[in-house]
Amino acid sequence: MLELVLDQADTMVTLVTAEALLRRQDKAGLSVLASAWEAAGGQQRGWIHTAIDDVLGIFSEDRDKAMRLCEELMQDDAADGTARRARRLHEILVGLDPVLRPA
Repeated sequence: MLELVLDQADTMVTLVTAEALLRRQDKAGLSVLASAWEAAGGQQRGWIHTAIDDVLGIFSEDRDKAMRLCEELMQDDAADGTARRARRLHEILVGLDPVLRPA
């Protein structure tokens, strides 16, 4: 999945794969996306950010769930950098202002 998000030949693959990982709404998908963000270049990061806006920028519940999952990943004490990457993704999500919120 990481290779698909980082596909340099086709940015549509980057966008669609990043959106699919976000729609999973699980730690596995967010972990791959956080790893992709860290490895991505400028244009790829732009498309990953577009996916974040498109998927998590509508309903605040979706953004909030992703933030909670990132917080769980931030507790990971593995030496592979999962916590650091999750922290960076969490920072991006904090700056996201979803359009729809509960009444």
